[in-house]
Amino acid sequence: MKRIIFIFLIPTALFGIDISNKQGSSFDAEIMEIILLPGREESIKVRRNSDKRIFSIPLNSLSDQTLISIIKEQAKLNKAAPAPNLVANPIKPKQRNKPVVANNKSWKDFDSDKIIDFRSNPLRWNGKTVNVFGNFGYKSSVGESFSMEQGDDDIDVVYKGLSRREKEEVLSQENFSDALIKVSGRLEKHSFSENSFDIIAKKVEFLK
Repeated sequence: MKRIIFIFLIPTALFGIDISNKQGSSFDAEIMEIILLPGREESIKVRRNSDKRIFSIPLNSLSDQTLISIIKEQAKLNKAAPAPNLVANPIKPKQRNKPVVANNKSWKDFDSDKIIDFRSNPLRWNGKTVNVFGNFGYKSSVGESFSMEQGDDDIDVVYKGLSRREKEEVLSQENFSDALIKVSGRLEKHSFSENSFDIIAKKVEFLK
């Protein structure tokens, strides 16, 4: 069955606003898109102005004022260039009932740290060195990061500290290729969201 991701697209140029969460933390960023992933939290993808990092933020963690600002800015863009805002963006089908394998193995076959555990106990895991097996998701060359998945759980991996050869290997991967990978690095909790993390990668291995 073809997997569909519904993306709320911004019809013209990116717009920048002050992003704040319910605890009062804030930063300036450009809103890139609003993404609705079936079975997951709705989120916005942003590019932070200070370091050009691209990452996603759950909509339910944002302040009311930020949500209102997003709606107002989107309304202005729709007025300037009317266009359908909700499209079905088909991507490469995934067989969730049959995990993608490499060398006849999946990430579940390895004794590694689990993404779901990081979010269930953020204080325990923040700053820890972890080894995570998973499947390659979506890469961002601008933010020097990519997402990796363990089933329905995903996490962003920051690869800017890797060697040139390792960076080239990351960039050569197709988005949503589901390649089996091992990432070793330090967990860094977002100050903006209570249970969101990045892995600051020290090593990324693609398991052929």
